[in-house]
Amino acid sequence: MKAICLTVLLGFAINCFAQDNTLFDKIIISYARGGDTFGKPGIASVGEIFELVSGNKTSYKFSSYKKTQDSISPDGKRYLKDTLNISWKKTHISKKKINALFAALSTTKDNFTIEFIKPLLRTPSDDQIFADTNHVNKSDVFQGEDKEYLKAEFDRIKKFEKIDAFIDTTKPNTKFQFVAVDAWNIVQIAFIKNKDTTFFTMNRMQPLGQPIRKFKKGQKKDIGLYVNLEANILLAKILPASSMTREQFEINAFIDDYIEWYIDEVL
Repeated sequence: MKAICLTVLLGFAINCFAQDNTLFDKIIISYARGGDTFGKPGIASVGEIFELVSGNKTSYKFSSYKKTQDSISPDGKRYLKDTLNISWKKTHISKKKINALFAALSTTKDNFTIEFIKPLLRTPSDDQIFADTNHVNKSDVFQGEDKEYLKAEFDRIKKFEKIDAFIDTTKPNTKFQFVAVDAWNIVQIAFIKNKDTTFFTMNRMQPLGQPIRKFKKGQKKDIGLYVNLEANILLAKILPASSMTREQFEINAFIDDYIEWYIDEVL
């Protein structure tokens, strides 16, 4: 009887240990978007910082969510940093989801394709299309056109006409990394375990932040560059819907890139 009880207890202990999916002590997701003001007063950068720590055996919890803003003072002599703490109801994230994010960030998959991307895109609105004409300095492209012409062109965009050509021209290259000097739009994800920290960066000045750069704290050489849109999907599931980080890196952010390309290259 004692042997049976001991076996049951041992099995229970092994099962509990096996269910502990903690791979990291902390995860920090930092986002920043801005540019050099060259000393002129105004906002230089806006961003967000999320921190997750182990909550229990199956989930991480958000220990902090902050919005940041860096600016130059009106007299142009001071660099100001403002931080706002944000409350958010969704406080727990499955450890399996975080582990899957780490794996996706570290793995190249052939999914930057029309078959993978197009089904995930929402149909853009007329207002969105008009707004994107301003981004490519072609706000007059539809001025003076009749309603039938506008409807026909808008319908083509809403059906994602020629998006296969756009995807081909923007497909990321793991041998190339874009570097900007006076502007940035980057998310950095740090996975911390004891004294070991693995970083991933996604630069939104490249299509959907691809390719993904991986490197270790204290090491000068990068581990590698990876292309995998599953990372974007998982990041969007982890972050709040109102987050500017999610807005920039979710798959639907590709729509604005496509509309701007269509207006600039096709019309």
